[in-house]
Amino acid sequence: MMDKLDTIQAIARYLGNRTLMLKLRQLRAKFIDKHIRKRQFKDLSISIISNNCWGSMTFYQRFGIKYNTPTVGLFISDTDFMKLCRNLRYYLSLDLKFIKPSMSPAFEEVQNWSIAKTDVHDYSFPVAMLDDVTIWFMHAKSEEDAMEKWERRKRRMSYDNIIVKWSQRYTQSTDIVNEFLQIPYRKLGFVDKECPINSTELYKIDGWNKLKEDGGDEISFVSERFNVIELINHACSQK
Repeated sequence: MMDKLDTIQAIARYLGNRTLMLKLRQLRAKFIDKHIRKRQFKDLSISIISNNCWGSMTFYQRFGIKYNTPTVGLFISDTDFMKLCRNLRYYLSLDLKFIKPSMSPAFEEVQNWSIAKTDVHDYSFPVAMLDDVTIWFMHAKSEEDAMEKWERRKRRMSYDNIIVKWSQRYTQSTDIVNEFLQIPYRKLGFVDKECPINSTELYKIDGWNKLKEDGGDEISFVSERFNVIELINHACSQK
């Protein structure tokens, strides 16, 4: 496969077809990720509980790994995410109850995040509650789609092999960072460089608050600054 891609890319380069060359480079990168770099992970069976799409897109989707977690294609506010992770088994034992976005106790916190600042009537994706925790299914096509995927992926969960990934997106409080560090699972967290709290489970990133204010893409932002395989392997090695 690699030889064929290299040959086609060489022909495209010779013909000066830049569009084809770009597509071939992308295909080559995807092939390397899913068939070569994927082998560098210490554990492919981990369940990453993530407050947004970072876990699903950075690990499962990018490297062609089956989703062993229900936290895919969604986001959860900082406050709710801490509640969820402190009592994960309880919340995941509950059935989703779909609501209007404005009914969520986390609505104001989410609205204060610039990328989500929109009129309530513009929310075109499903929103559901697990007791007092709100799940915002921003990539689901419908309530039925959100429910089916959530339940199917939840059944693959491995409670003995969890990594909790969190990025501080909705708050500035250091209290919430301390709450994250108390979660009883292996952890991987992203905060701004100015965060005064130090931990081997936290990664301080210059410009993080600016990214948060602008509503920027966290996935590419982190990938440009860290080796994703090393990040996840480091989290896997925690006890």
